[in-house]
Amino acid sequence: MNLILNSNSVRPQWTSSNSYLLVTLGAVVGIDNLLIFPFLIFKYGGLFLLFYLLCEIGIALPLLYAELMIGRHGKQNPVGAINLLCLENKASFKWSKLGWLYFVIAFLTFSYYVVYAALPA
Repeated sequence: MNLILNSNSVRPQWTSSNSYLLVTLGAVVGIDNLLIFPFLIFKYGGLFLLFYLLCEIGIALPLLYAELMIGRHGKQNPVGAINLLCLENKASFKWSKLGWLYFVIAFLTFSYYVVYAALPA
């Protein structure tokens, strides 16, 4: 694993930004995208690729940067980080449900991939 412990902190950190980028891309791309993407490119051609890139740039990248900023600011899990933001900005704690939604989505996604990986070929 490419994690090291910083002497000033108890939290593990990545040794390089390249290793973090590769792990993040692996989690984002996922198994389904690797299997279905070539088929959709073959079936719909450049139109699908254009739509895919527009969705990545217009939707996925802003959400990724927002999640990274929330996580870096809160230095906690999604629920704790969003609760901290609510407390700092005097916002309603109904926003904490968004942190739980992140948690549930991650749990269901990883559960799906574990079952998918365990199925015989």
